[in-house]
Amino acid sequence: MRSALLLLLLAACRGGARRTEDPGARRSQGDACFERGEFVAAVSHYEEALRQSPAHPKVLLRLGQCWESLGITSRAIPCYEQLLHAAPQSPEAPKAREQLDRLRELEKWDPNAGPPPEVILD
Repeated sequence: MRSALLLLLLAACRGGARRTEDPGARRSQGDACFERGEFVAAVSHYEEALRQSPAHPKVLLRLGQCWESLGITSRAIPCYEQLLHAAPQSPEAPKAREQLDRLRELEKWDPNAGPPPEVILD
């Protein structure tokens, strides 16, 4: 249900978003939304930037982080994988690898065994 609502919000956002041909402008708009915590709007800008520049490592990293912030890790993982495939030597690659490894570890977690290790409080 949450995913469907988020996708509807994303579609509405796209309809009202200003169109531009500059992927750098779209990335900047996405970054501004990201910094304000407006992740649905940021996704819209980042996806448009990727349509214009499909392997941009900064955009892929931020897009993955947006999807994670929205709780849709199944969309975050491919962003990190694409970044690592397209730009393995980029400055963003270590962060993408770290986040990808963490998400894959969480996928293995058994909820019946208690909270995941990084959630346990001292």
